[in-house]
Amino acid sequence: MTDNLFHKIGGAEAVASIVDNFYDRVIADPNLKKFFEHASMDRIKSMQRQLFGIAIGAPLEYSGRSLSEIHKGRGIKREDISVFTDHLMATLGEIGISESDANRFVSRIAMYVDEVLGETTVDG
Repeated sequence: MTDNLFHKIGGAEAVASIVDNFYDRVIADPNLKKFFEHASMDRIKSMQRQLFGIAIGAPLEYSGRSLSEIHKGRGIKREDISVFTDHLMATLGEIGISESDANRFVSRIAMYVDEVLGETTVDG
């Protein structure tokens, strides 16, 4: 058994499927869709595939702007992150990712929450 979650769940193809299904849920959520009304979903999904992949062990380098820069001024709160995370967990479960692996996936994504909320310090 591999410890690399990216490979364990099926690599880039699985991450792409997760992102597509996940954003279908997010955009359908009346509390979250406002954050994406004027955004290019193709671009968001592309960057999210990179970010999710990297977070779970893909051999990639993130090529986008900093998360704090991208999300600055959008009014995202911890409650929104919680709903976002709930949709991610539901997506992972729906496509057959074990609860243990889903928790690992989400815990790795959670490392970026402070940056998304603009709450990072000079030391990170």
